[in-house]
Amino acid sequence: LRPGLYGTNGMIGRRTADWAIEGHAWNVGYRDQRYQLGVERVGRLNAQFLWDQIPLYISNDTSTLYTQTAPGVFRLEDLMQQEIQAGTKTLRAFEDQATQFQMRTMRRIAEADIKLQTDKDSDIQVLFRNTSREGEIPFGATFGFNNAVELPAPIDYRTTDVRTSFEWGNNTGMLRVGWDGSSFDNHVETVVWDNPLRYGPDISGAPSQGRMSLWPGNTLTYLHGTGAVTLPWRGRLTGYVAIGQGRSNEDLLPFTINSAVIQPELARPTAQAESNMTITQFTLSMRPARLFRLKAKYRYADMDIDTPIF
Repeated sequence: LRPGLYGTNGMIGRRTADWAIEGHAWNVGYRDQRYQLGVERVGRLNAQFLWDQIPLYISNDTSTLYTQTAPGVFRLEDLMQQEIQAGTKTLRAFEDQATQFQMRTMRRIAEADIKLQTDKDSDIQVLFRNTSREGEIPFGATFGFNNAVELPAPIDYRTTDVRTSFEWGNNTGMLRVGWDGSSFDNHVETVVWDNPLRYGPDISGAPSQGRMSLWPGNTLTYLHGTGAVTLPWRGRLTGYVAIGQGRSNEDLLPFTINSAVIQPELARPTAQAESNMTITQFTLSMRPARLFRLKAKYRYADMDIDTPIF
């Protein structure tokens, strides 16, 4: 909790018989501040806009001997590595050189949810959400059980979600069709760190640095439809169909960063990962008589992994 002036639970707006607009604000000036704006035209438009910050506090006294020279690249002082490798000093001798910092992350969410009523039976809805997260989290890296390393792995990614739909309905049935899409973009996909016990040159059992991948960028899209119709004998038929595709084509890391090991050749430079999904479900329900019910359901789900085999 920080000192200073801040505002919470603020509201401003105006309402009439035909429309309304309202703005809300929570914890203004703090890391967990939140703002919301609502606009409504009765029987025509309903729109909600949101800005939300979600902090995650991890530690106030985290310390490390590593220096981040580039996003995801962590280096140690050359002299430190050389003296440890020569056996003249140990890591404990350098504890007082560790830099202390606050470890935390911040998630920021921007969202717009708009629903437009085109006529008394039809609606169009669009949802857009953009989520970004920045900061550091503890990350375990290792050269073996006797040389485990913990790093402040950088977090810098963005997730974008879009949902669209058109819906029609009356007393006899309804139909909803839409398209959903989601993308994940990670700006730091690799972590590289110095070996605290070896300066170099690399040998097969002890490299001078390590490397691991973080979370790869990817996309997911869905085309979907839902329908329902009223039937005789108090019956109703509902159906759902969806076709989706997931993709990730980020660059592949080499098999090793150790220069003393013969580098196997990659089968291809990028992941070329792809999956295709099909889902359908139909449900029929009837009640022709008070003591007699009929219900039938059909479901089909298929996923094809089309990623080329290595």
